[in-house]
Amino acid sequence: MTGAAFGGEAIGHLPDGRVVFVPRGLPGETARVRLYEERRDFARADLVEVQRPAPGRVEPPCPHYQAGCGGGTIAIKLGLPSAENMVSCASPIGPRTV
Repeated sequence: MTGAAFGGEAIGHLPDGRVVFVPRGLPGETARVRLYEERRDFARADLVEVQRPAPGRVEPPCPHYQAGCGGGTIAIKLGLPSAENMVSCASPIGPRTV
């Protein structure tokens, strides 16, 4: 994944070039994802497996962690630069590597 979007989702790219938004993903990671929404120019996906974690990835602070409750998988030192680089961007196929 290559960046962070407004709202804390990671941004990746599918093989066809479309942008994919992945909650709980971090910039710099390689992950398997499962698409749940596909549009002409972007997609949304769930994180299935982190294959190569980002250096700033930490364990979530609680077992009930959900995306959007404060960046529970990102270290503070990684979180601040990511926030500065956020951009605002706007069907199930199966797992993909992003």
